[in-house]
Amino acid sequence: MDNNNFKSLQVLFLALLGGQLTMCIAFCIITGLRAGFSTEGIFWALGAIISISTIIIGVLLYNQRITKGVMLTGLSDKLAHYRGTVITRLALVEGGNIVLMVFMFLDNGSTIYLIFFAFGVGVFIYFRPTAEAFIQDYKLKAKEEEELRYMIS
Repeated sequence: MDNNNFKSLQVLFLALLGGQLTMCIAFCIITGLRAGFSTEGIFWALGAIISISTIIIGVLLYNQRITKGVMLTGLSDKLAHYRGTVITRLALVEGGNIVLMVFMFLDNGSTIYLIFFAFGVGVFIYFRPTAEAFIQDYKLKAKEEEELRYMIS
């Protein structure tokens, strides 16, 4: 994997984040965003459960895949594995956030969903792919770390 592939992972992250924020803004405009935190019906609870569940599943899958990725040999194989692992985790968190926005739309703009959405976006940003996270999570050797830093500089 070369420098462009690692940077493309960061571009993908920004695109996914931008899509979530755009969707949130669009749904807020469309629904008129009611004031107050209505907890009528089941959408708000179901949305919270789905959002938190996707975050937990994302963390568990990430950790499971990391244990396998550490055993790989060669920086290229580890980078390819990291890319797939990060995309999986980000997709799960994004999925939960999109569900929240759909539920907000169906619930005529109740702002309770924005609290859970903001939390989900915060988690999404926390999971941003970085060279430092890759180095730490995959326990790169000094030579691999040097090669990675050269590739992304």
